Amino acid sequence: EERHHRSLMLKRFLFEAFDCYIALFYLAFFQFDIIRLRSELVSLYTADSIRRVLTETVIPWVVTAATRRASGKKTDDTDTRLQLGKEEYEQFDDYLEMVIQFGYITLFSSAFPLAAALSLVCN
Repeated sequence: EERHHRSLMLKRFLFEAFDCYIALFYLAFFQFDIIRLRSELVSLYTADSIRRVLTETVIPWVVTAATRRASGKKTDDTDTRLQLGKEEYEQFDDYLEMVIQFGYITLFSSAFPLAAALSLVCN
């Protein structure tokens, strides 16, 4: 069971890293097109950061506020029902997201130096 879980984590990490970086590596090392690399990196990284902020912060906050408003009371009972409806927390997804984000910052910092600042603001 543990061996299967480790194998699955490794495969997911390799797939996500390949998926995120392959187009950027192609532009940087095969086409040598720094201008296009910069524009692709800015659009990919900014869109991904906005998506993360929306899905991890804004949407849960709106759903919680709407549920509390619909119930008309702010009791622990409402919070308990909200907690029961949530998925099980998976640490690997958070670590994977941080490693991919760190890769964007370190691998392509010369093409998009503001990535570190954007990461600091979004986290």
